[in-house]
Amino acid sequence: MTTYIALLRGINVSGHKPVPMAELQKLFEKLGFKGAKTFIQSGNVVFKSAEGDRKETAAKIEAGILKKFGFEVPVIVRTPEELGAALAGNPYAKRKLADGDRVYITYLGEAPSRDAIKALEKHIDAIDELTIKNNEVYILAHKGYGNSKLSNTFVEKKLGVRCTTRNLETTGKLIELAESL
Repeated sequence: MTTYIALLRGINVSGHKPVPMAELQKLFEKLGFKGAKTFIQSGNVVFKSAEGDRKETAAKIEAGILKKFGFEVPVIVRTPEELGAALAGNPYAKRKLADGDRVYITYLGEAPSRDAIKALEKHIDAIDELTIKNNEVYILAHKGYGNSKLSNTFVEKKLGVRCTTRNLETTGKLIELAESL
């Protein structure tokens, strides 16, 4: 069995797409996954699966959510090792950040095209910095994510791939939770 982390996009945000975590955990068990544990309300589930294809696993979870809750939720599945590599690859880790600076990782469902990357990179400015590495976009929001134009929706539209964003603390906690399974 392999340990995975499912990152759900856009649930429990301002009352939209409400998904109680206890029901989500039960859904994962009903779908045949083992040891499912949720972390915070934004849609993070650590679980074990015998299935090896992450795209198929994500599609199975998406179909289960649609059937149970009646709405579509994009899901990106990563291993704890991949989240650990993303955290270790933070290009802003050695910089002294000012008060209010926050780093986020936007996890991409697949690699974007070179042209899409160039289009997104045009939006680097004094308020928002970004670095694209592998299937992650690192965002340094100097005035906080709520004031950044590099929202998940914006990045998704520019790159043309599904994605979901987490802060560094959440990423670290998900790795810890996965290691406890």
